[in-house]
Formats: sequence, C-alpha cells, structure tokens
Amino acid sequence: MKKLTQFVVLTLSWAAASQAATITFTPVSVVGEIGGVGGFGFSFVNDGSGYAVLNQTTFDQPADADGSYTDLLGLQSNLLVVAPNATFLQSFNANALLGAGEYAFGSDVTPGTTVTGTLTLDYDVYSVSPFAPTFDAFTDYLSSQQVSGSVTITAFSAVPEPSGYLLLAVGLGVVAFVRKGASR
Repeated sequence: MKKLTQFVVLTLSWAAASQAATITFTPVSVVGEIGGVGGFGFSFVNDGSGYAVLNQTTFDQPADADGSYTDLLGLQSNLLVVAPNATFLQSFNANALLGAGEYAFGSDVTPGTTVTGTLTLDYDVYSVSPFAPTFDAFTDYLSSQQVSGSVTITAFSAVPEPSGYLLLAVGLGVVAFVRKGASR
C-alpha cells in the first residue's frame, strides 16, 4: 500500500463546553489493492477543557461506489478518552483493527477507480474523566460533537515489478540446472 503525505486538518469549536478540537486523518488519499483494503489513521488534539470520548466513524460514499467501509474506532473494546490539552494518535493497522476505519474494494473494480466521500468522527464531551470514581454519565455530559473531512480511496491492480520476473527466471534456471545434473 502506497502512503501519501497529504493530511487534512479540521478545526471544530463550540461555545457550550468551551471546547476546541483538531482532527487529522492520515492519509487523506489511500491507494488500495482491488479485493484488498486501505485505511485511515488519525490524530485527535483536544484543546478544550472537557474530556473527549471518541465513539465511532462513518464514511459517506457515493451510492454507486463498489466497496464497503468498516468503522474500526467503534470496534475497539477500550474506551478512548482524550484529556484536555492532550493528543491521541492512532495509526491504521488492518491486522490489529486499529485506526479510524478501512475501505474494502470489490473484486470487480476497474483499476484507477476513485471513491471520494466524507469521513466523520463522532465523540462526546464530559466535564469529568470517565475513569474518575465520581464520574456520572448523565450529570457530567456536556455535548456530542462531530468532525468531518473529505477523503479519497483509489483502486489499483497488483502488477509485479521487473525484479520479480528476474527472480522467477533465475529460480527456474536453477531448477533446470539441478534437474539436468541429476539426470546424468
């Protein structure tokens, strides 16, 4: 999977909780193999005074897109809490099911097919840490928030590199040489 160095930075602020947050989805453009997956990591910076509890992600894609999105943030069993003036970073890892989410292309997608949509992260803000002994989900709740960004996923077909063909030819030559020597 080819990693691109583009990022999107979105800033969200609201007055009710004196809360401000910044999210960066990494990368903004993902190149995924046909029949395979590509995914997004993220960095969440909590610049406010409340505790942000990260809940889930959604991907709004065109209706004719041939593929499916899986929310990896919502699948995680740990409560993801970002304290005030703190940063939470999570890279995409398909094997460990980490990151914001992953996109799987269908097996009949044409190479070069591009899907552009909106990736949204939902989170709740609390006045007290959910890990505090005095935490009460009803009285400490301040607000629910979302932050979104446009992301693009492009399908490619796996094409062997020339060095792969060279290695195959050398391997077949060695097998032929050994068989010829064994027949004498």
